[in-house]
Amino acid sequence: MSRWLVAIAIALAVTALTPAPALAAPPPYYPPLDWVQAAAGNFSVGRGGAQITTIVIHETDGSYSSAINWFRRPGSKASAHYLVRAWDGEITQLVAETDTAYHARDANPWTIGIEHEFYLRQGILHTDAQYRSSALLVCAIARRYDIPIDRNHIVGHRELPNQFHGDPGPLWDWTYYMSLVRSCAGGDGRVTVSSVETCGEPGCTPPAGLEFGDEGPDVALLQWALAYLGFMADETVSGGAGNFGPQTLAAVQAFQEAKELPVTGYYGELTSAALSDALAQNPVTAPTAPLAPGTMSSDVSKLQISLRKLGYMDLVTGYYGRITQEAVLTDV
Repeated sequence: MSRWLVAIAIALAVTALTPAPALAAPPPYYPPLDWVQAAAGNFSVGRGGAQITTIVIHETDGSYSSAINWFRRPGSKASAHYLVRAWDGEITQLVAETDTAYHARDANPWTIGIEHEFYLRQGILHTDAQYRSSALLVCAIARRYDIPIDRNHIVGHRELPNQFHGDPGPLWDWTYYMSLVRSCAGGDGRVTVSSVETCGEPGCTPPAGLEFGDEGPDVALLQWALAYLGFMADETVSGGAGNFGPQTLAAVQAFQEAKELPVTGYYGELTSAALSDALAQNPVTAPTAPLAPGTMSSDVSKLQISLRKLGYMDLVTGYYGRITQEAVLTDV
């Protein structure tokens, strides 16, 4: 047999033994990604009949390359569907979505796991490029499986039942991340408006005692109040209210500085009283020009801010759509 025929035979044999990347080929609306398969034994073929309903956010606690090596190491019994690099947002897929990655114990069959490079001891932190790249991926996954874009279906590893991990930690900015996910979903994405508690009475504020890392409706109410006063961006809050992350911390500190309070970032009694007073001095205003459904403008944003302050809606987009129209009719 000639060398040429031997070479062809070897190539065919290698091809037959190598899993085809087509098994993991995503729809065309997915962001660009590389395909590097995890080692056999670190994931299970198929889903056992389970429906994909949830996307899980992880942090690696190690470098990008070390995470890939670990998932490709036979016997590690660990993997994730995707890995997002910190400095440039590069995405590597290691397990096909049709298969079960080993990333979240009991939740593996019905979840898709996305690891994010993060290694505090080596100074590898989350970046804007990583947030944006991951958000595009989550939008695409949600579109593919009709997953609601909310914090009940896009969760952290530590939020799942029967877990013993703390990721993502306090340096993961849920508020900013969810604002990106909602933004990239656009009109084609399935956006679920969360039922965030709001209040239209002058001086309505959440109870004192909130701090970095807290979660819940009281945090959401604090964020909406800060946004109404101009200390947070409306689109940031509408994208992921309810988590006291770095952007909320910065907003509280900015408010404290503006009111000549101790700049601690802690929402205590002094800050609560100052916030109540500030809201009472800034009554709701709305545009006077006629607005029609389908309009997108800053006047629509002003109307939505007013409706939000009155408790009729919690999403500020600048677009007069169905949600805004229903809020207006409720107000009438």
